[in-house]
Amino acid sequence: MGLLSWLVVGLLVGLTASKLMPGRGSWLPTLVLATIGALVGGYVSVYFNWGTLASLHPRALLLALAGALLLTAVARVLRR
Repeated sequence: MGLLSWLVVGLLVGLTASKLMPGRGSWLPTLVLATIGALVGGYVSVYFNWGTLASLHPRALLLALAGALLLTAVARVLRR
């Protein structure tokens, strides 16, 4: 159940990040990148023992959002 909840929360955070920083083309690549960034941010939160995405800890959610926005921004810069 933990992996499924991480994916669901990652998708929701990714959707939020893709709305905050929309891409130029289709919304699907932006959503996938943002979801991967959210999962990486959630992993960093677990690594530093700041909470998990499965428990919806606020610090973990903020790190997931930051990871999603960061990965989306890096992809945007690399596409130029």
